[in-house]
Amino acid sequence: MQEKIAAGRKTAILGTLVQPRVKAKGKVVKPQNDKTNKTEDRYASHLEKLKLAGEILWYRNHAFGLYFEDGTRYTPDFVVMDPRGEVSLIDVKAYYKNKQKVHIDTASMIRMKRTAHEYWMFTMKVVYEKDGSWQEMIF
Repeated sequence: MQEKIAAGRKTAILGTLVQPRVKAKGKVVKPQNDKTNKTEDRYASHLEKLKLAGEILWYRNHAFGLYFEDGTRYTPDFVVMDPRGEVSLIDVKAYYKNKQKVHIDTASMIRMKRTAHEYWMFTMKVVYEKDGSWQEMIF
């Protein structure tokens, strides 16, 4: 009986690990904090290289949301901590080669500027990939 209870606990503990689920037709559903687009996936690979090089200590995608008094919320694509302990909120954007500009709509720009102003203890950055290297704009 105790073995069954122990096995049940082990299954319960393993069940809490975040694992992708497979939906019908073979589509994989990612856990909430792993819902990233292709650009964010490439940036996560870049962050992993920086982490291995010791340039950053920690990063996490969609780690938390910041709330404003009017009920609106901003969730950064990545939260990054550097070796000095400073935390950056990073929003990954697409770069349009044919237009030679970063795709930031007006609502996103306002939300990021507001976040930088109200949550001044964090550094707010927008990053985009241009010609194979990551560029950043700091607010």
